[in-house]
Amino acid sequence: MTAHDAGYVALAEQIDAVLLTCDAKYAAAAGPRCAIELIT
Repeated sequence: MTAHDAGYVALAEQIDAVLLTCDAKYAAAAGPRCAIELIT
């Protein structure tokens, strides 16, 4: 995960939002406390 990506994860965690991504590796990543939804 790049620093840019981590910023989006941190924002989603702060505002209790679902993070939408097209990247399957982020959807399967361990660690983020926000919900991550894979869009295809």
